[in-house]
Amino acid sequence: MREGDMNHFHATANLGLTASGVTLEGPISRGKASFIVSGRGSYIGIYLKAIDNTDDKVSFYDLNAKLNWNINNRNHIYLSGYTGADQFLCFALNNKNNLEWGNTTGTLRWNHIFSGKLFSNLTFYGSRYNYKYSIWEDVRRFNWTAQIQEFGVKYDLSHHLVGNNLKYGLAAIYHHFEPGKVAPQDTFSITKEYELDHRRAIELSAYIGNTMHITNSMTADYGLRYTAFINIGAGATYTYSSLGTPIDSTNYSDGEIINTYSGLEPRLSLKYDISHSNSVKLSYAFTKQYMHLLSNSSVGLPTDVWISPDDHLKPQESNQIVAGYYHLIESLNLELSAEVYYKTMANLIDYKDNAELFMSKHLATQLLHGKGYSYGLELLAERKRGRLTGWIGYTLARTQYKIDGVNQNRYYSPRYDIRHNLSITGSYELTHAWTVSSTFKLTSGGYVTIPDQIYEFNGCTFFDYSCRNNYKVPMYHRLDLSAIYRNPKNDNRKFDSQWMFSLYNAYGHKNVYSLYVKQNKDDITKSHAYKMYLYTIVPTISYKIKF
Repeated sequence: MREGDMNHFHATANLGLTASGVTLEGPISRGKASFIVSGRGSYIGIYLKAIDNTDDKVSFYDLNAKLNWNINNRNHIYLSGYTGADQFLCFALNNKNNLEWGNTTGTLRWNHIFSGKLFSNLTFYGSRYNYKYSIWEDVRRFNWTAQIQEFGVKYDLSHHLVGNNLKYGLAAIYHHFEPGKVAPQDTFSITKEYELDHRRAIELSAYIGNTMHITNSMTADYGLRYTAFINIGAGATYTYSSLGTPIDSTNYSDGEIINTYSGLEPRLSLKYDISHSNSVKLSYAFTKQYMHLLSNSSVGLPTDVWISPDDHLKPQESNQIVAGYYHLIESLNLELSAEVYYKTMANLIDYKDNAELFMSKHLATQLLHGKGYSYGLELLAERKRGRLTGWIGYTLARTQYKIDGVNQNRYYSPRYDIRHNLSITGSYELTHAWTVSSTFKLTSGGYVTIPDQIYEFNGCTFFDYSCRNNYKVPMYHRLDLSAIYRNPKNDNRKFDSQWMFSLYNAYGHKNVYSLYVKQNKDDITKSHAYKMYLYTIVPTISYKIKF
């Protein structure tokens, strides 16, 4: 976040048909301390109701704030915060379900200058991510909630030496996981309150890195990071039979160490300037990721769960190599780049066929482990200066998983295996008053698992799947257009104002938002698959004023 003006007060308001926002900034103590507060909210659900006559609830809000204080020439304090929430209720999908999620974060940072060559940042921060899923249908009527909380401290130092820029530091994070809680909404609900065990962990890290100018043409950037992830009580671990049945457990008291994972993460990057306009780069990095995101890739709206490693779940690991070529065409103010990458991944997880993930106390019995790889080509052409600015970016990529027990032990595409990704953005200053811009986005569809057939046996309904992620979602593409008008008279006024006209999804393509299956109420062995889109063309007008 940028800092507020320390000498003058400013206010910016943006009023639009689908969303509005306001920003205030100014000095608290002139030349010493300042603030900035910015908030915005969307009422697009009301707008859509007027267009399509629906009762959908689609909304969001967010609020940012920052204070900064120059104590003296060597010490500076920053305090910043953010909170925001989203709500989604679509009657076309299910008029008895509602989704809500949000984030809240706060950061306190102390910047200290020891000398012209050495300075430090001491940072304290906390965050909370919460997720809520409500069902009002019939007698179930329950709320499902989950959240993750983190509290951390880190100390970073930068040391400028002759031909070197050294960085090193320490960090500690406390994680608190609340993976799920179900509670009845009222006394008419048949749902009984149930909550999964909370998990707690401490993550420690230390790192050192250096940017070295070997010659005038060659630069090396290398470093080493040590990380440790420690699960702590109170909690319990379980031993399972070959059939996945718990046969024994070990209980740990509050604060007692349950298990620990740790390791080193090296990285190296070399850059060589062939000439003023041409350079090449080669890099390698080994990384660990302790947090696992468990997603249900079948149809419908998923309830993703963040889980930490334990006795049965190891941290994910990856090795990645990147090679790139960069070229500058100064006469056109055009920067060109091409990069290729290859990455191998270990300790990946996916769920078993017909796994029971929702509110499962023994997730380890529903998961399988394996490996994967990904590779790709990324191209970018960017123009940052001149009347015409913008970029064209294209990525050709492939990601594959191989997990024993899934997809007949063969490689398959995970949900986010996106083959093509094209973005074109341009802005052109027609006159001093008018600026027009456009954005075009095209991506290949991801993969989801849908049943090939449904059958009934002994009064029970079963879904049959030929393979994992057997359906590819249709390609997504969209064109957005906008124009900004700024009155030339603003040059001689104490305030600045402008009108913004935009057209979202200009040619009205129906991009798939969700894919879901509904069973026939009269014949449970029959079902229909549906593709749902939220909206097509969305025109909007907004007015922005700054003083």
